[in-house]
Amino acid sequence: LKRTPLRAWGLLHALAAPGQARLSIAGRLISGADSGGYGLLCRFTDADHYYFFLVNGQGHFLIGKQKDGISTGLSAATFQPSEAILPGNVPNLLTAQCVGNRLTLSVNGAPIAEVQDEAYAEGQDGVLAAAVEGEEMEARFDDFAIYAP
Repeated sequence: LKRTPLRAWGLLHALAAPGQARLSIAGRLISGADSGGYGLLCRFTDADHYYFFLVNGQGHFLIGKQKDGISTGLSAATFQPSEAILPGNVPNLLTAQCVGNRLTLSVNGAPIAEVQDEAYAEGQDGVLAAAVEGEEMEARFDDFAIYAP
């Protein structure tokens, strides 16, 4: 991402948009600022309405939602540290669950956050990269999978 702040995503284009899913991805920062986030999204209906699960190269995470074009942290107001996240350009295995009103994030097999929110009940699932204003970043994703919870 070279123009910031900017978010880019890829979605699974399925015939039906699942409302409940367990998602996993191996992601890593390739280049740019360690503060840029990468991860998963669920219940995406448009660019202004979805849940996100992000980690960054500093070993921090955030579960949040995009509503009417405004990002809000649900697990905390800002990114929080976790020893489960490998910092820098090292791959991290992210697993997110969107089940009912419960949103959970595990990194490298360790549960790190769970929140509850009822704003969105269904939508598409995918991957997300988010650059911080004034900084560039590149992330790479492998082995994206969606499972029934």
